[in-house]
Amino acid sequence: MPGVRGSIKLPKRQSYGSCHKIGEQKSISIEWHIEDVQEVAKEKFNKHISEENALIVLNYINKKHDSSIGINWSVIEEAIEYLTKENSITLSNLQDK
Repeated sequence: MPGVRGSIKLPKRQSYGSCHKIGEQKSISIEWHIEDVQEVAKEKFNKHISEENALIVLNYINKKHDSSIGINWSVIEEAIEYLTKENSITLSNLQDK
């Protein structure tokens, strides 16, 4: 599955109450990568986006995303579209790369 790195191992549950922790871990993080942005540009716009411009997209999303929605493929797509229209990033034709 794109956007998910590595395999997920489900640990044994340590508590059966309404709240539990997994070992000493008290938080999770989900990572989005430059390659994810490049994949959206390719699949949705049939374009290439440089690593530098993909990082601009990720930074924009990190600062501007709606925390009740989170970050997902549609959010990345909309950010690429918005930043392209604002001339903050450029996309190039796939055959040029």
